[in-house]
Amino acid sequence: YLDKQIEWLPWKRGYELAKQGEYHATFPYIWSSERAESFYYSDPFFSSTHYAWSRQGQSNTLVTENDLHGKVFCNPLGYGDPDMIVELTDRKLLRRETPNNMQQCIKMLLGERVDFITAIPSEVNSAFIEAGISPGKVQQSEFAVSERSHHLIVSKLVPRAQELIDDFNSFMGLL
Repeated sequence: YLDKQIEWLPWKRGYELAKQGEYHATFPYIWSSERAESFYYSDPFFSSTHYAWSRQGQSNTLVTENDLHGKVFCNPLGYGDPDMIVELTDRKLLRRETPNNMQQCIKMLLGERVDFITAIPSEVNSAFIEAGISPGKVQQSEFAVSERSHHLIVSKLVPRAQELIDDFNSFMGLL
């Protein structure tokens, strides 16, 4: 399996094909109990800090977690929610909108259909560029919503899946 190449696919399609065992692995994914039913996870190989992003303007500044209460947020289909967001959603303090991609979340944010999105800075910048919109229209929260580790995942349907995870972990340990 080590002689194979990396293919870039739309997020959902790549995930589903990997889940069915059509691909050896996919990455980067955060751990979730739902995914853990179908996939083995590598050791974390990088982490990222997620923030809440709101429309530019003093009335939309997010200084503390309490500023998120009663808001509507956007996170695309297939994206995991940070723990803080899951907790607030479970307590009915937030409502989630789930379009197909981050560009749609950006448009919903700027169209005042949602109050904030959650993402890492590079993802927000990329989504703005892909949507053809100036990133100066949003502001980052003054607090991190989460620090998340990312993993390579291998479907439990893949023959020798655990061996693939072990080899990946060994390789990453050499870097």
